[in-house]
Amino acid sequence: MEKEDTSKKINGFLIFAKFAKDNVIWLAFVGIVLFVTAVAWFIRQPPLFFLSVTNITILFNQMSIVGILTVGVMFPILSRGIDLSTSAVVAVTATLSATLVSDVKVNLLAKLPPELSWLGILIVVFTCLAVGALVGAFNGSLVAYTKIHPFVATLGSTLILKGVANLITNAAPVGIKSDAFKFIGSGKIIPGVPLTNQFFWLVIVIIIGGFLLTQTRFGSNVFAIGGNEVAAKVAGIRVERNIVWVYIWCSCCAALGGLLYTASTGAGTPTAGIAGSYELDAIAAATVGGTSQTGGVAKINGVICGILILAVINNALGFLNITPYIQWIIKGCIIIGAVVFDMRKNAKKV
Repeated sequence: MEKEDTSKKINGFLIFAKFAKDNVIWLAFVGIVLFVTAVAWFIRQPPLFFLSVTNITILFNQMSIVGILTVGVMFPILSRGIDLSTSAVVAVTATLSATLVSDVKVNLLAKLPPELSWLGILIVVFTCLAVGALVGAFNGSLVAYTKIHPFVATLGSTLILKGVANLITNAAPVGIKSDAFKFIGSGKIIPGVPLTNQFFWLVIVIIIGGFLLTQTRFGSNVFAIGGNEVAAKVAGIRVERNIVWVYIWCSCCAALGGLLYTASTGAGTPTAGIAGSYELDAIAAATVGGTSQTGGVAKINGVICGILILAVINNALGFLNITPYIQWIIKGCIIIGAVVFDMRKNAKKV
C-alpha cells in the first residue's frame, strides 16, 4: 500500500511538473497579476480597481495596437530575423491615413457621395496596407537577397520611414473629423460592450496569425527556416521568397496599427508609434511569449500571453504611478531576462 501511495504521489508530482513546464508563461502571468494586486493593497491603493471591469477594459483597449505589431513581428523573429521598422510604419500609415481623410488635406471622403463614404474608407485602408506591403517587400528583399543583417536593414528602413512620415504632414499632426473613419478604431461594434473595435481587430489578427503559423505551408516553412536555413534550402523550401513574405506580413500588421492609431486618437502624427517605442514593446511581448530569438520556436498562445503580460505590466506601472523613466528600466530588464531565459532553455536542449 505504501509503495502504491508513493507511486501515486510521484505520478501526481510528474503530472504537475509537466503541466507547469508546458504552461510556465501563463503561470507567470497569473503570478504577475497577483503580485500587482498585493502591491496595490500594500500601498493602500484600491486593489479591486486593478481587477475591475473598467480597468480590464482599459487594458484590453490599450494593448490592441502593440498586440497587432507583436503578432506581426513574431514571424521575423521566428525566421531568425528582426524588424525594427514597425513603429515607423505605424507613423507613416497614421500620417497617410489622416492626410487622406482630413478635411484640411486631401479629404477623400468629402469627394464621394455620403452613401459611398464606406468606399472612401476602403480606399484609405487598402492604400495604407499596400504601403505596408511595399515596405515589407523592401525589408524582406534586403534581408533575403542582399544578405544584409535584419537588424541593419530594418534600422535603415526606420530612418527612411521617419523622414517620410514627417514629409507627409510637414512634421505636424493632422486631425480628422470623420466619425465613419474613427469608428474603425474607437467605435463599439457590440452594443453594451465597452471594448472598442481596435481590440476586435487584434482578435482577427491573432486568428489569422495563428492560422498562418500552424495550418499553412508558409508557417511550416518559416519554422524550418528559423530552425536551420541551410537544411530548409536542401529540403526544397524557397527560403528567399518566404523571408520576403515574412516581412510583408509584419509590415502589413504595422500598417493596420497605424490606421487604428489615427482612427482611435482622431489624429495622425509623425511620432505615432515611435514616441511610445511600439517596436520594442512588440519585440518584448513576442520574446516574453516564448518566440525564440535564435529562431525556429514560437507558439501563438504564448504570444497572446506575452501580449497580456506586457499589457498588465504597462497598466500596473501607470496604476502605481511609476515614472516613465523607471518604466523604461523595468521593460529593458524584462527583455534581457526573457532572452537570457530563452538562451538557457535552448542550451539545455543541446
